[in-house]
Amino acid sequence: MIIVHDGLDALKKADQNKICLDGMVVVESVDIDKCFAKIDPNGSRWDYYIGLLKQGAIYVEVHEISYDHLDKIFEKAKWLREKIAEYDWPEVDGRPLLIAPTKGISFAVAQDLHRRLAQEKIIAIMKGDLIFNVIA
Repeated sequence: MIIVHDGLDALKKADQNKICLDGMVVVESVDIDKCFAKIDPNGSRWDYYIGLLKQGAIYVEVHEISYDHLDKIFEKAKWLREKIAEYDWPEVDGRPLLIAPTKGISFAVAQDLHRRLAQEKIIAIMKGDLIFNVIA
């Protein structure tokens, strides 16, 4: 069962601090991972849907970004894209999925990881990045 919350209420407090939405009006949010925990306990579930007043839908995963985690991130993105189609969820209109890293990435590694993520239409948003600048 999908539970839609007002504003960012669906996001864990710790995750809210990793996502900068300055200047954007958040209408609603869904903790996708929590909603599908019983339905699809072994699925590679994406974390959140966030509905923005002017910009539409964004989907955000809060996850460690490293070479060891790339395959898992790609599995999660595939799972989400299947659910968007299956449940007729709001489309992202060609925009990338977003991932908020749980910890820092060294600059040398970051460039290669960003390139690999971008190939799968996933963009890492670093703490302090304005999402508006990423999805605009």
